[in-house]
Amino acid sequence: MPKSKSPSSFAERIQMLQALVSHLEEADLPLDQSLKEFEEGIQLVRDAQEELATAEQKVNELLQPPIGQPAEQD
Repeated sequence: MPKSKSPSSFAERIQMLQALVSHLEEADLPLDQSLKEFEEGIQLVRDAQEELATAEQKVNELLQPPIGQPAEQD
């Protein structure tokens, strides 16, 4: 599977990762090619994890009460 442009969204990363996994499972690739594709997949996973962590941090910030306002009690 040839390396294509860098994905610009989380969804594109997941699609590319799924395509890489399918290609690795279905193809009878030489070891060096398999390793290159595996490395590309690992980078996609790391990029997606970073994007998720950023989104989680943003959500947590949004859920914080405004400054000077006490947190709501359940």
